[in-house]
Amino acid sequence: MFRGTLKKPRQWGKAVRRMPGMLAQKVFPGLDAPVYARPMQSRWIWLLVVAVVVGVIALAASVAPGSLKDTEERLRLIYLCVILAALTGGLAARLQARPGTVLAQAGTWAVVFAALILIYSYRDQFSSLRDRFEAELVPARGEQTGPAAIAFPLQADGHYHVYAQVDGTAIRFLVDSGASDIVLSPADARMLGMQPEQLNYTMTAQTANGTVRGAAIQINTLKIGPIEMNGVPATVNEAEMPVSLLGMEFLRRLKSWGVANGRLTFQQ
Repeated sequence: MFRGTLKKPRQWGKAVRRMPGMLAQKVFPGLDAPVYARPMQSRWIWLLVVAVVVGVIALAASVAPGSLKDTEERLRLIYLCVILAALTGGLAARLQARPGTVLAQAGTWAVVFAALILIYSYRDQFSSLRDRFEAELVPARGEQTGPAAIAFPLQADGHYHVYAQVDGTAIRFLVDSGASDIVLSPADARMLGMQPEQLNYTMTAQTANGTVRGAAIQINTLKIGPIEMNGVPATVNEAEMPVSLLGMEFLRRLKSWGVANGRLTFQQ
């Protein structure tokens, strides 16, 4: 027979008083000592949903007072309120379950939406910045300097080069005030769908390389940035050329053109 004293069983935690409205939850498996926790309260979620719906209705009534009288507008408003209520309730439930993660995600989306709103608000300035950036990368595209004005920088070869839309096709021109016509090279004429060998070369012109022949054509639409001209006469050169020429036939149709500080500006 064993002798000894009975010892009081070891306590695994402090006693927790049970408060009204608290449910018992077992925290340690295999132990009977209950730990009480307050049940999740969802009342504030519904209050938030109601506040959002009331706020939308109040905003609609203040911005467009007559909108609530129209049946179609009322149905649209109800549909919007239902969508907002569902989104608000879902967000609030996630916020209560995982507040840290939800707040971090909400902050990220808030920054994204704020950036989009900022970009949209300054869309005209960003458009000008984009044009300036493209003008630096591709000088021949030019930089729009007004509603009907565009400027081109002087390039490394000492000439001004211009990209123009000729009947919807991009053609690179060299601006030559010494040329009387708009002269297309045979290669560019082929890009426009012409067959240079089948054209009628009845025009002659004197150049530094001697007499050359050209075939008269008409450009339906010539567009350079904001400048657009219709029904512009031009010629296709019989001999090959490294680049097409934008001569006085184009320049004299402008309101003004000139060179200042290394920039050629066209104004229609």
